[in-house]
Amino acid sequence: METEKRDINIGERIRNFRKQKGLSQHQVAEALAVSTSVISNLENNKSMVGVYTLLQILEVLDIGVEELLPEYSHVEDRELIGFRDVFDFFEGYTPDQTRDILNRMTGLAHSLMKEEGEERPGK
Repeated sequence: METEKRDINIGERIRNFRKQKGLSQHQVAEALAVSTSVISNLENNKSMVGVYTLLQILEVLDIGVEELLPEYSHVEDRELIGFRDVFDFFEGYTPDQTRDILNRMTGLAHSLMKEEGEERPGK
């Protein structure tokens, strides 16, 4: 079964939600403790958003993943843990600990994909 490739412009969607909320890039950057250029690059799809950053953005914009990615709203809970559940899981960890855990998980996922002959996303 061939998987349908979807053209998802997350950066543009984040920009639209940010503007709807009346927030500047500077305000979002400040809330995330990153530079304004990080938000600009993300909104212009010049950089990829990491899971931790995405979770923070969802919190700052007060939106759910189903609003940002409606094409995945049909996925049942048993198939996909909600992003807010993941965010809650990491609540007791420092940002550095969270990044370390997510980096290890990403590395493991890439290793498994390589073993199965799949290409890494963005490659």
